[in-house]
Amino acid sequence: MTSSYWERDTSRKIYAPLQKDLETEVLIVGGGITGIVTAWNLMQAGKKAVLVEGDRLGSGVSGHTTAHLNISVDAEYARIVNDFGEEVAKQVAEAASLAIELVGKIDSAHQLGAHYQKVPAYDWAETTQEIIELQRELKAAQAAGIRAEEVDDLNALPFPTGMVVRWEPNARFHPLKFIYGLAEVLLKAGVQIYEQSRVIDLTEEGDAMEATLENGTTIRAQQVVLATHSPIFMHSVHPRMAPYRSYALAVRTRQELPDYLLYDMKDPYHYIRKEADGVVIIGGADHKTGHAEDENDHLQQLKDWTEERFGIAEYLASWSAQVFEPADRMPFIGRSPSQKRVFYGTGYSGDGTLWGTFAGYLLSDLITGKENKWERIFSPSRLNISAEAGDFLKMNMEVAKDFVADRFQSDASDVKEVGLDDGKIIRQGVQQYAVYRDKQGGLHVMSPTCVHMGCVVQWNKLEKTWDCPCHGGRYKATGEQLEGPPAHGLRKADL
Repeated sequence: MTSSYWERDTSRKIYAPLQKDLETEVLIVGGGITGIVTAWNLMQAGKKAVLVEGDRLGSGVSGHTTAHLNISVDAEYARIVNDFGEEVAKQVAEAASLAIELVGKIDSAHQLGAHYQKVPAYDWAETTQEIIELQRELKAAQAAGIRAEEVDDLNALPFPTGMVVRWEPNARFHPLKFIYGLAEVLLKAGVQIYEQSRVIDLTEEGDAMEATLENGTTIRAQQVVLATHSPIFMHSVHPRMAPYRSYALAVRTRQELPDYLLYDMKDPYHYIRKEADGVVIIGGADHKTGHAEDENDHLQQLKDWTEERFGIAEYLASWSAQVFEPADRMPFIGRSPSQKRVFYGTGYSGDGTLWGTFAGYLLSDLITGKENKWERIFSPSRLNISAEAGDFLKMNMEVAKDFVADRFQSDASDVKEVGLDDGKIIRQGVQQYAVYRDKQGGLHVMSPTCVHMGCVVQWNKLEKTWDCPCHGGRYKATGEQLEGPPAHGLRKADL
């Protein structure tokens, strides 16, 4: 798998796995932005919390983000105004602004050295249709009370722009310095943190929830936060979101760029920022998870676009991450509709660090019983049929198609066709197998059926993973669970 610029740039403390049963008030499952900020807010409220991470802190999407904190959210204010009204758009903008400020407050209060910096953000449009869309978005944003205005051509870019909108407030930061630094603060304050402690089962036992780890250890908690990006196990939000892969580069460009957040209006759009050391991080080339012929092609598209627009003087790193797009574009943050003691945050679109931070604030209020005006807006129980129906139907028609069609597909008919460090779906008669040949030539044979809801996984040629096209479950090449809704790895099989 690829590693991000943040992973290469940061040293970290190692936390031991949990080896004994315990009880706590709140169990937080997941050591990314959502989990770590939830733990911090609960610490402020005097709640006893335990945080467990299946891999290592920040190893999921939080360590592979580009870490924009932007007021110009992916949900699009024009769509929010149309589907939910101006008042909701105002509250979404207020929530985003709160998250932007909260990261800075935490970084400053604990001297995390996370390179937090307030910066302006700009959207630019080049074609007539893009200009029309940007004008519509500007009007809606201003109606929502956001400081957004059209400005002259963005001279900092080495190419002409048809229309430019400036947004305030925004910020950028180093996500892993933030997570690692805050984890040490939490540890000193009494929050228990465990890595390599994967939750594989969660049941209600009397007046509490009981989580079982992969090693058999159990944790009993009054309340549980599933801070796993997409909540593990079965939840009603899974059919209401679509998984996408997005790509990122860390480079030094020949064309000097300012310390701004920059976005174009393409579909998929490109997003650009600088880090404190002058490195430029550029993202884009999104596609639905498990739907690419070759993921390397999408990364190459991003490289080509960067070279064409800015020139690459030095290439430092490239990686990809997963985002979940809700049918109504709004994140799901709150209490599980089916389990009153379970809470989660998911459906962040391309605004993971923003909504993950906000989720930590909102979830801690809900857990402690504090009234929060954003509870209803972001609730996983909300239902706005007019806002959701079109995309919901499209998403689930694609899921149904994948569920059926992929059962008849194969990449090869014989294991001899599987090269070193490569994976293929092999069909023998009516049976399918997910086969990976490691770098030493050893074969790993698994059922290709995702353990979440039964879709057939696809081989990711860039990350060397098995990806489920239906709800975004992802597995390592050798079948272990990596991210997404599944709580277990792929089942082993015999050819």
